[in-house]
Amino acid sequence: MKAKQEPKKAVKKQPSFSKADILRSDQLTGVERDFMLALLPHKSYTSVAEAKEILQEKLKGVVK
Repeated sequence: MKAKQEPKKAVKKQPSFSKADILRSDQLTGVERDFMLALLPHKSYTSVAEAKEILQEKLKGVVK
C-alpha cells in the first residue's frame, strides 16, 4: 500500500502595491499624496500603512 500524501498547503502571498497604486488610494490626503510622490522610492509596498510609515520616517529625517 502507498502512504497517503497530504495535500500541499497553498502559500498565501501578501499583496503588493506599486507606488502608483498607493498614490491612487482613497486613504491619503492631498498633502500625503504630494509628499509620497516626491519622497517615496519606486518599489512594492504591502499596504498604504507601510507607505505612510516610510513617509513619516523620511519626514522626520528632513526635519532633524
